[in-house]
Amino acid sequence: MTHDPQIFGLLASPVDSCLLPLAFQGSIYSLWRERNGRKHNNSWNSPAQLVRSLDRTIRNRISSLRGRNPEFSSLLMQRWLGKN
Repeated sequence: MTHDPQIFGLLASPVDSCLLPLAFQGSIYSLWRERNGRKHNNSWNSPAQLVRSLDRTIRNRISSLRGRNPEFSSLLMQRWLGKN
């Protein structure tokens, strides 16, 4: 089994090692909500709506970390928004 060196390179940064699991968990959560909406409410979202929902979920989670460590959450938000 080979490992992608880019993934392990991402984990070297504390910001990226925190953001990668957040993005993964947020993706799973968004897909789960979409599945439940389709199954229970007969409602479908467009792919663009799913992306917006995921983006909002990640932004909210990063913002919720602000009280504990404002500097780190600011770095997380900058990375999520692609500003660094």
